[in-house]
Amino acid sequence: MASGYEYKPLNPDRREFRALQLPPQDALDSEPLKCTVQHLSLDDEECPEYMAMSYAWGDPTATHTIRLHDDIVSVPANAELAIRGLVNIQTHLSSNHTERQSGKIESSKPSWTSRELRKGFIVWIDAISINQLSVDERNSQVFLMQHIYARASHVVIWLGEDSDGTTGAAIRSMNHIFDYVFDQIKDKDDTQSYEKMSSYLWRYSEDGHRKIRYSDLEFLDDSAIDWPAIRSFFSSPWFLRLWVIQEVVLARHNVLCIRGKWHIMWFAVGFTARLMESGKWFYKAGGPLQGVSNAADIFDLQFSHKSVPGVLTNSVTFKATEPKDKVYGLLGLLQNVKDFQNISHHLIPDYSKSLAEVYIGATRAALELAQNLGILDLVDVLHPEKRNDDQGTDRIPSWVPRFDWTFDAQLSSPSTIQADYVSGADNGEPLQYSNDNNSFSVLRVRGLIVDEVSEYTKPIQPSLWGDLYSLAERIADSLMLAKQSSPGLTDTERIKAWSIVLAAGLNNERSNAMNDNGFQADSWAFIEHMRTHMVEGHVPENTTGDWKRFSSTIIGNSWNRIFFITKGGRMALGPPGLVKGDKIVILFGSGIPHLLRQQQGCWTFIGSAYVQGIMQGEHVRKLSDEGQLRNKTSTFDIQ
Repeated sequence: MASGYEYKPLNPDRREFRALQLPPQDALDSEPLKCTVQHLSLDDEECPEYMAMSYAWGDPTATHTIRLHDDIVSVPANAELAIRGLVNIQTHLSSNHTERQSGKIESSKPSWTSRELRKGFIVWIDAISINQLSVDERNSQVFLMQHIYARASHVVIWLGEDSDGTTGAAIRSMNHIFDYVFDQIKDKDDTQSYEKMSSYLWRYSEDGHRKIRYSDLEFLDDSAIDWPAIRSFFSSPWFLRLWVIQEVVLARHNVLCIRGKWHIMWFAVGFTARLMESGKWFYKAGGPLQGVSNAADIFDLQFSHKSVPGVLTNSVTFKATEPKDKVYGLLGLLQNVKDFQNISHHLIPDYSKSLAEVYIGATRAALELAQNLGILDLVDVLHPEKRNDDQGTDRIPSWVPRFDWTFDAQLSSPSTIQADYVSGADNGEPLQYSNDNNSFSVLRVRGLIVDEVSEYTKPIQPSLWGDLYSLAERIADSLMLAKQSSPGLTDTERIKAWSIVLAAGLNNERSNAMNDNGFQADSWAFIEHMRTHMVEGHVPENTTGDWKRFSSTIIGNSWNRIFFITKGGRMALGPPGLVKGDKIVILFGSGIPHLLRQQQGCWTFIGSAYVQGIMQGEHVRKLSDEGQLRNKTSTFDIQ
């Protein structure tokens, strides 16, 4: 907000918002920056064109001064820098400091002209346009933000200064990739080819999984790509900020990125990020970088069906200073979801609510709209960013994901357990969810108790992968437990089942491993390799698999999970924190089993599990065929 400026109230009935009127370009070199405030209305058909800024707020204590009308006021430093960055880019649009844009798509160039800028222009920027000290105004303006960004003639992303001098090389590299891929698609004269270019990246496997078409890019000359410069570009704090998701996704195609005196259209940036996250390009680009992953997620959201669980899941790697914004900062996207009005009462912005109320409402909205329990899969893979920070002052029920937490490779698995894509553990039984327990914080659902935890190993921790001896000991522990399970199986069948459980049912391409002969060969090769490090097990002769491929598969799927056997003799993989006696349940509306613990008359949600013999609906079908499904079904009050 502008400290020292007296905000005049907005008219919510006219959907008013504030924008800054910047003077003609010749007057913008002044210190401090001069501007005036206008009230605009989204309901006004003659609302003047304006640009909307997207930037990272940065240090809240760092301020710069601007002149609003006749008042000298303090504003967040990054807000003032973002406005100046927008102003300065006009000067460089035709200079040697500005990199050519990929002109084959008409809207890949900024459409404003020097003549227009000489007349001044109008900018919406949240830190100044919204009175941040008014909770009521914040509540109402948050609900309007989707319309503010969608109505803007341009969305301008300020990524900060070109502090290391690598931005030019990064932009040349991204344009090189962009131009190459555009040349691969048909109808090159089509100026509305964003969707076509996006779809070009993907192919689909036989089981319906989407995969990157990276093999088609094998002739791309990556010697012309400066990967370190691109990584520096994606290291901007902007790529970690939650609010930017909707600011880009809701915009028209005119989204411009500015870094220092350089600019590039967002589509080329997002496209590059998606490529860097996939296949061989992931390793060529230098491996994981959160900014790249986040940019790729934003890019995907621009061209994909949006669901409440999907949007909330995509947000967990982004940061927000206010934890409630992990929900409210996504409302612009959620409001466009089909049948949103049916669950909108759970998501009305109200910063006076407790964090628990906001997150419970978001979780209920997700499961009610999706009519499944998929959102619960996040519970056991999220952890507080600061290890000693559990926000314990505001107790949140065990079944509600902590959207203000994030993935932590040291504490949780990097991936959730996946349901079988055909039926799932619940065999397609619909969600049985009730609000009749009169407690907003208690989740009442129906399902089946299948089994319970009996014996288990220690977690398969990340540190083990650098120490083959310790890894072999842990693998040996799981094999010893496996020998105590499934009495009706031969040794070979038991080891086959063990390998599938250890990989949570997925092969190295994250497809079903059950009938993948290559996966089985890899698992035999892995055991053969581990024999020199203490692992024992019957291995068929003439094994030709790739032990390293199996190793990388289980790294992703068993990482920070616990191998255990059940009282009924099943092998399983579950979350850290499980204990003997925890119940394995199939909750209707969820394709994967979960662990629950009964405590003081209610159930505590422990997490998700992969359990041998029930992942494809076998248990539910058996009870149904025997006419016992209704009798075995129970109600679970989870808190």
